[in-house]
Amino acid sequence: METRNTLRNFVAWQKAVTLHADVLRLTLTPAVARHPWLAEGLRASAQAIAGHLAEGHCRTDDFGKEVLYPMAKGICGQLLSQVLAARMAGLLEAGPAEAVERQSEEVQRLVAGVLRARREGGAEGVNGDRGRAPRRPASDEGSRGGDPWDSRS
Repeated sequence: METRNTLRNFVAWQKAVTLHADVLRLTLTPAVARHPWLAEGLRASAQAIAGHLAEGHCRTDDFGKEVLYPMAKGICGQLLSQVLAARMAGLLEAGPAEAVERQSEEVQRLVAGVLRARREGGAEGVNGDRGRAPRRPASDEGSRGGDPWDSRS
């Protein structure tokens, strides 16, 4: 059976989309809806996690994997911080907040696993990710090779 590495098979993205949907539902509750700044912050963070993973997976250059995936992982921490602070301030009920906290931590662990596997070099197909793109060798002009910000590579 052939396994296709499509975005829909990327487990971290699947979980991030579920997290985003749950955050949307959470922000529609009266307790959170009374605080539009909180609702908007939570929605923006959740959307950014799923969005960065989707863009990173669909790009063919290393930028997606080396920049967007770590950003998604960091935004998971940001969302977790927002939810914890709102819960501690009494703005969120413990049950729904803890569910979002667990989901955020799970997505963060999945992305960390993808990043770790990519660093170790054998990331082909890990978690639905398309794996590490091959690096171009350094040129004679001293380019570091493969650096997306270096016009000489």
